[in-house]
Amino acid sequence: PDFSEEGLRLLEGAPLDADRLEADFYQPLHWRQRYAAMAVTRVETVAEHRAYAGDATSSPTRETMYFDAESGLLVRRDVPRYRGFERVQVYFDNYRAVGDVKQPFTIRIVWTDRPFMNIFAFETIVSDVKIDDAKFNPPRVR
Repeated sequence: PDFSEEGLRLLEGAPLDADRLEADFYQPLHWRQRYAAMAVTRVETVAEHRAYAGDATSSPTRETMYFDAESGLLVRRDVPRYRGFERVQVYFDNYRAVGDVKQPFTIRIVWTDRPFMNIFAFETIVSDVKIDDAKFNPPRVR
């Protein structure tokens, strides 16, 4: 569902496909299947840290990922669509261990075409939580 100014509506077509890709919890493990080509193209500064910038392409999308030069952690993605937001830069920060995996506890989504951003800051992240499948059923549209 999309809760935009137009009200509740079910996604379809390209927006649904983009959100399905982003919803993949194991997305980094599937990058080889998702992208036809990935290449490090330059070194840039992201949030005052050196980062390797890599372009990833697959028809019809292209995005750029930035990995911290010291830690190797993903610190930014420039994407055409991210969880319903279009033409954005997504920043990942405040990484902490959750079990054996480092997770970003702060995610900042910045629009590239207007002065607006969303910040998601998490106090805790818990893995392997059982969630009833019924929670994922869309609400009834009146």
